Amino acid sequence: MHPFLETLRKYAESNVNTLLLLSIAFGFFVPFLDSTPNWVVTLCLAGVMFCSCAKITIESVKELRLQTPAWFYLIRYLAVPALLFWILSPISLPLAAAVLLITLAPSGVAAPAITELVGGSVVFSLFMTAATNLLFVLVAPFFLSAILGKSVPIDATSLFMNLLCVIVVPILLFRLVQWKTPSAVARIKKACPSVSVALICLMIVIIVARLRSLLLADPSTLALDFALIFAAYSANYLLFGWALGFRETRITRNAMAVASGVNNIALVIVISVLYFSAEVQRLMIMGEIVWIAAIPVYRAVLSRIG
Repeated sequence: MHPFLETLRKYAESNVNTLLLLSIAFGFFVPFLDSTPNWVVTLCLAGVMFCSCAKITIESVKELRLQTPAWFYLIRYLAVPALLFWILSPISLPLAAAVLLITLAPSGVAAPAITELVGGSVVFSLFMTAATNLLFVLVAPFFLSAILGKSVPIDATSLFMNLLCVIVVPILLFRLVQWKTPSAVARIKKACPSVSVALICLMIVIIVARLRSLLLADPSTLALDFALIFAAYSANYLLFGWALGFRETRITRNAMAVASGVNNIALVIVISVLYFSAEVQRLMIMGEIVWIAAIPVYRAVLSRIG
């Protein structure tokens, strides 16, 4: 590798939190990024998933016990959303609806790469990402209809196509590279951590740029919205993620934290726009920013409490 590229690689791997926070700032202040086409974000997610495959081995797959993600799903993605909605409804119905959508949202495609950044099990995270997104199509309409008393259809075709592009294709592509050019795998694995960081940073910049006008439309509520949603994400990462796995290994607990906190918020933002009030929509949009801001914070936390 060229010395300059090697320097960039080492810097990216050593300064992940700084780069993530700078990405948020760039998204707010760099012009024209809000018009970035959707395929750029899709390509970033696919690249992140490709890099995540470099951390998956036959041994790590064999170590995955399916009963662990099964009980975690039942508690974190079914029981927790219902319980929080029931607790928060008497206090604030918009907040209860926003927290319901956030906790019901499936694990995001970036979760495996972020799991690697916090020292978690990439295999567990990848399994949860695929499983929660697939099950969301089946569970969410019935779940939301029962709790909210309204029919909430999900566009299964679009969701499955997105999963195909950003999960299935990158995994198959990585396996093809392993099969056809095994000599290149070592170099790919070495570059993947820094490439993942770069792609996640680019994705963050684009997401923040797209949302900045909506977030800044009413600055008077910005701090309160951020505090409320950040509290929800803190519970997701630490209480409903990391603490649930108190009997599991550290890498599984860290993977649970990320699977719980790095959610597919874009999916539930669409649902909030179609079926919920403007106040709920604003909280959901804030959620898109908060999960980004939470990554460096909880990366530092998990490295200390793991």
